[in-house]
Amino acid sequence: MNLKLAIYTIDVKHKHKKDKITFENAYKSISVHPLSKEDYYKDFIAKYIQSFDGKFTSSDENSKSITTDNLKFIVTENIIYGMIKGGQTNVEIDIFEAKNNGTPIGKISRDHIAAQPYFFLLYTPYDKSYGILMIQYYSIASVTTSFKSNLHDFFRTHELTLSMYPFVPEKQKKEYLKRSIVNKVSLSKVVQDNSVRSKFNPLILEEDSYEVVIEFRKIKQNPEKLISRIKDSVSKKKKIIGADLSDFGINDSSDYNLKVFYENEDGKRSHSSIKNDFDVLPTIDLPEKLKEFGKDSPDLEKTKAYCFTLLEVVKKEIM
Repeated sequence: MNLKLAIYTIDVKHKHKKDKITFENAYKSISVHPLSKEDYYKDFIAKYIQSFDGKFTSSDENSKSITTDNLKFIVTENIIYGMIKGGQTNVEIDIFEAKNNGTPIGKISRDHIAAQPYFFLLYTPYDKSYGILMIQYYSIASVTTSFKSNLHDFFRTHELTLSMYPFVPEKQKKEYLKRSIVNKVSLSKVVQDNSVRSKFNPLILEEDSYEVVIEFRKIKQNPEKLISRIKDSVSKKKKIIGADLSDFGINDSSDYNLKVFYENEDGKRSHSSIKNDFDVLPTIDLPEKLKEFGKDSPDLEKTKAYCFTLLEVVKKEIM
């Protein structure tokens, strides 16, 4: 079971407002009374921990739950990090011995949780309008969605809207692309024009709209060269594809979304699209040495040191 890491940049707004606010203003919205700079952060942390009320909290779909475990914080740097634990809930699971598929030796009921430890780090600088969230997960298990949902809910209770954006440092992107090929390219467009839809009768009838997808599979293209050709065609307002696609309602590159799919030599897959300027976001693998001795779970201090170093890299890239 391998360790993985998800990184998000985050920002906060007052509910129903468009402008981002600094975390100073967010802390003041969370606290009832005026406090010092450090006490605002302490109050934010205290209220967040209290929101768990010593229990596991469920995600929206009520399939996974999380709770706090071993949390630490650095007030002067506005960083909270440590371990949470969580896992599958609201489902009955039989437990068997690995070498005997006969009689179950136990059962996990709907009220039980098969919990695993997860590392996280949350950086919310006092005078900035951006923050950084890191959540560790496993190759076969994750509570990332539940953790994000819980954090969203916490800010929402204080009339604040939290937004998150996936992020991968440039070094990891370049390393992934260097070892990858493009094995599929797709073009897609939602068709709503009557004159276009009528061309596909009688196969498609009485649909208000549908999506047309054209795929090129089993290709082996160099990512850098392919993206360069696409961007060059777009900048010169040339067709990316010479074929006439007007029957599909596709007339130029602004008419469709183009996605590029990658796979590296380890079988790790990712994709990017023309809508996000082909910004690829591959999975971040954590080194095996970060595992606790004799276990598959992360060692708190080792993972902390690794993520603190990575935090400085992310801070430089997003500033």
